[in-house]
Amino acid sequence: MKRLALGVMLVTLLCGSAALTDQIGDADSYNGTFNITQTLSVNQFDPSLGMLNSVSLSVTVGALGNLGFENTDGEMDTTISTYYPWDPDTNTHGDLDLSLNSQSLAALSWVVMEDYNVHFEVFDGTYDFAGPSGFSTTYLDDSDGQNLFYTLPADLAAFLGTGSVDFDLAGTASSAMVMPGNGVSFVSTSGNASVEVIYDYTPVPEPATLVLLGCGALMLLRKRG
Repeated sequence: MKRLALGVMLVTLLCGSAALTDQIGDADSYNGTFNITQTLSVNQFDPSLGMLNSVSLSVTVGALGNLGFENTDGEMDTTISTYYPWDPDTNTHGDLDLSLNSQSLAALSWVVMEDYNVHFEVFDGTYDFAGPSGFSTTYLDDSDGQNLFYTLPADLAAFLGTGSVDFDLAGTASSAMVMPGNGVSFVSTSGNASVEVIYDYTPVPEPATLVLLGCGALMLLRKRG
């Protein structure tokens, strides 16, 4: 009866050691200007490490746009527009999309038609797009993202292997700006994206661990026998 109990203890110890879970992760990101055609990649989960239980995936995309004007003329009140008043179809617009296997995971789309009424003093001698003769503003600051959790075998399959999981990042941006003629202006639009994956798995028990557990159980059996 004692030997049976010890045998049950050995099985419990072996199963318990195999049931301990662990996590590893990987990430990739992009931060740059438009237009964008980029691949973000994370390592797949190597099946030799153990059994994959779940995948936690976090994805984000973002876009940031700035514009500015430095007056080199006399004092004036004027309007700076992010579109052509005589042709509203010509405006500041763009899109950004992060997808996996042609399925969109995070996306942005924007059309900016803003008027900025600004008072400019005489040029102060510095091209800093600030102060009495300069102006700058953020005309776009937007983001999108989501957290995904996979447990179904069909979903986990894409993350299993010794290669990579590749995400497609694509985006375009077009800017239109109307301002006074005597001055220096700029328009800039940048995009960013990130992918982070966490693999929760049950590791393969190390042979040394199994041997130690087995030897310990055998010694208990001999002493109690």
